[in-house]
Amino acid sequence: MDTPPDTPPASPLPQYASTLPPGSEEPSRFLRKIQSVPKDYLTKSLEEWEKAKPKIWQKKPFFFYGTLKEPQVLSHVLDKPVSQSSLRTAYIEGYSIEMWGQYKALVTSPQGNIIEGTAYEVQSEEDEEKLTFYETSAYEVASCIIYLPTEREELQPEEVRGKTFRYAGDAQALREGRWDRKLFLKNMQSMRLLNPGDQELRDVAARLTASHAQKMKS
Repeated sequence: MDTPPDTPPASPLPQYASTLPPGSEEPSRFLRKIQSVPKDYLTKSLEEWEKAKPKIWQKKPFFFYGTLKEPQVLSHVLDKPVSQSSLRTAYIEGYSIEMWGQYKALVTSPQGNIIEGTAYEVQSEEDEEKLTFYETSAYEVASCIIYLPTEREELQPEEVRGKTFRYAGDAQALREGRWDRKLFLKNMQSMRLLNPGDQELRDVAARLTASHAQKMKS
């Protein structure tokens, strides 16, 4: 009598099938997708999800209006050669320049006001960190539209989205020559001398503000 052939081994089950009760149907692709979403998918705002995304650093143009316009200064800050050709003549709109001591400070102003300077494409995250350290906590990185004039004056300038360093304190206090309480608190936080709930140091800032205002009147 002939021996019946061996039964071929059964195909391996999908990974999710091992968790299904006997007799259950395979869930649809749509259902599997719904089941895979995080539990807090519907409770988080779009802004929270955007913040939670891993950030991928990309090259970006920066607009410089002060000492960083000079290739020698920029080369020193970045600790690498910077040629004059890598700096392009540029301008931005909607800002004005105030003086913070001996340094220029960029502050927002009505549209139409033009600030001239140079544009430079920052090549790495490390370079951006060096620039931020050089500018100190008195300045913050801000988004802007950079206009790059062409060689032919009759043509419209090229527009690119970029970054610049904007004054981080109270712009109105800067214009009026008042003591900047906002910048004082920011500097204390950057030096880890002030916690968000540190009321004592906030009271000190308030007293210094009042004292400075009294001196300005006298």
